[in-house]
Amino acid sequence: MPEYLYDSLHLGRSSIDLYANEVGAPFVQIKSFAAYVGGSPTNISVGARRLGLKTALVTGLGNDPVGDFILHFLQQEGVETQFSPRKPGHRTSAVVLGIE
Repeated sequence: MPEYLYDSLHLGRSSIDLYANEVGAPFVQIKSFAAYVGGSPTNISVGARRLGLKTALVTGLGNDPVGDFILHFLQQEGVETQFSPRKPGHRTSAVVLGIE
């Protein structure tokens, strides 16, 4: 059987997810958020890597601090990011969530 460079390749959105720290508060009363890396393909790539698979992520990131945040996280997790170009003039996706 041939040996492949990656066990799993994931394609799609990456984002910074900002979750409200004040669970149950109306959105207008939220005072702070916790930052996480999100996007289904991104989460699957990280999860599979944590299970020991060699994973790579194909996603576009803005050339901005949020893109830096996501790339740093993925590199710390051992996910291959060479197929995830930075897009000058574009911003990386962000999601803001209140938890009621």
